[in-house]
Amino acid sequence: MDASVIGIMGFIIVNLAPNVLGVMGVPENIQPIATQYLHGVSFGFPALAVYAVLRSYCEALGRPEPVTVISIIGLLADIPLNYIFIHGLFGMPEMGGAGCGVATAIVLWINVLLLAAYTSFTKRQQFASTRFFYAFASPNREQIKKLLKLGIPIGISIFFEASLFSLGALVISPLGELATASHQWH
Repeated sequence: MDASVIGIMGFIIVNLAPNVLGVMGVPENIQPIATQYLHGVSFGFPALAVYAVLRSYCEALGRPEPVTVISIIGLLADIPLNYIFIHGLFGMPEMGGAGCGVATAIVLWINVLLLAAYTSFTKRQQFASTRFFYAFASPNREQIKKLLKLGIPIGISIFFEASLFSLGALVISPLGELATASHQWH
């Protein structure tokens, strides 16, 4: 639940980011595309936050393999999705650079859905014994305070970790369209 709230906060912050593009020195001709890109990618932030929780859950149980496999699947899905949304294939509108944001958001949702399915339906003892999605109890305020004290800094760091690459493109945008495009394919 806390991850969803952090994801929604990330969605809001990323949608407010276009208000500072001019201050950041982003050229005016790139600002509309950057705004559309940020708007598209922002829809993936709730998924990113929940994915971070599930990733940590798997890794804490000594099962990093599904996270690795799902990350590779996401990477492989990102390639055709970027192409589809940039060039407008299969009935999708041609979105240019802004299509990268939509593709990234879709990949983030694919990743979280795959990892949620894995952790829910796997028969492995580690996951079956914790019953992650089934053992809900009434809120314990003291425990929530402890978790927030630990989790908010972690959540903020994950948010910035995910945001830095996208914002890096905006920071280098004064160097021109070619430099910005090169950053996205790095």
